[in-house]
Amino acid sequence: MNSVRLSDEEIISEALRIVELAEKKGVILRILGALAIRIHSRGLEELHKRLRRLDDVISSFTDIDLVGYSSQRAGIRQLMEKDLSFKIP
Repeated sequence: MNSVRLSDEEIISEALRIVELAEKKGVILRILGALAIRIHSRGLEELHKRLRRLDDVISSFTDIDLVGYSSQRAGIRQLMEKDLSFKIP
């Protein structure tokens, strides 16, 4: 498995891009966790960085946590695998 390190801004942009693409496809996805709190708390980025949540100077996040409706499972899977080229086991 390949690992790529992204900055906070890159991870936030990617999460928002995924949610926006999902919305265009009629799929509802929501961002969860620390990333959601960071997006919701615009203006407090420096405080969040000073907390050094992961003791990492590059990024405060390790992944993007999303949630969707089980009734949209097929649409979510298609979005992730076909539109975004993510591999789902």
